[in-house]
Amino acid sequence: MIKAVNLLPVALIATLTIATPLLAATEPVRSPEVAVIFPPGWDGADVMRAAASADAGVVRFGAWDNILIAQSDDEAVLSRLRQAGAWFFLPPGALGGCLTRPSDLSTPNTSIGTSAHDQS
Repeated sequence: MIKAVNLLPVALIATLTIATPLLAATEPVRSPEVAVIFPPGWDGADVMRAAASADAGVVRFGAWDNILIAQSDDEAVLSRLRQAGAWFFLPPGALGGCLTRPSDLSTPNTSIGTSAHDQS
């Protein structure tokens, strides 16, 4: 039988492993764009309502609907976003770009050995 006391060091190491990068990423954002993290479960409409009530400039959504990339011209915008429900703010490139959606990599249909003249 494993005692809870024996699991304490493992739990502490796991917590520090997860929390340390997040705490490092939550340093004050000093760029015109900021990733705004809203509660899980918020959809795009909830996030847009919060951004509109805070008068924040919307750039795009993040990897999930509860993440918004917004323009933060001054601290007042961030304060209003927090009052509207934002949990915290990160630089958009934080966590190795995990806060942004992958771009659409689709390219025009081009076949090898054919040209626009051949397809007429």
